[in-house]
Formats: sequence, C-alpha cells, structure tokens
Amino acid sequence: MTDLTSLTIAEAREGLAKKSFTSLELTDAHLAAIEAAQDSIHIASGHFRLRPVAEALVAKKQADPSIDIKVYLDQQEFIS
Repeated sequence: MTDLTSLTIAEAREGLAKKSFTSLELTDAHLAAIEAAQDSIHIASGHFRLRPVAEALVAKKQADPSIDIKVYLDQQEFIS
C-alpha cells in the first residue's frame, strides 16, 4: 500500500472512492506520522476539521515543546 501521508488531496479522494483504503486508515496514518515526528510537522489544509489530528498536534507539542509545528490554512476556516 502507498504511504497514505504522501498522497495529494486528489489521490486521497480517488483512493477513498475506489475503496483502496478507508478514511479511518487515512486518519490513522496521519496520527501515526504526527506521533513519530521528531523535528517538525508542517500541515497544509484547505479545511482543517479533523479533531483527532488537532488533538494529536496539541499532545505532541505538550510532549515535546521543541518540535516545530506549523499548520497552513487557506483563511476560510471557521469554528463549529
């Protein structure tokens, strides 16, 4: 299987549509990558609404204050 954390959004949508993997598998792969990160985490997202990912980023920063975490958004975010 492809490294799910290296997929583009289009590739992820296609894989989900073809049932090559599930949304849970995709999320779990990203959570594992966050947990394994040692130096930095950079995330670009059009709409960042995955609470487990946000919680994992907060936990990672609390566990390792020296890690560089950056989340790039398209300025169309909202709180729901």
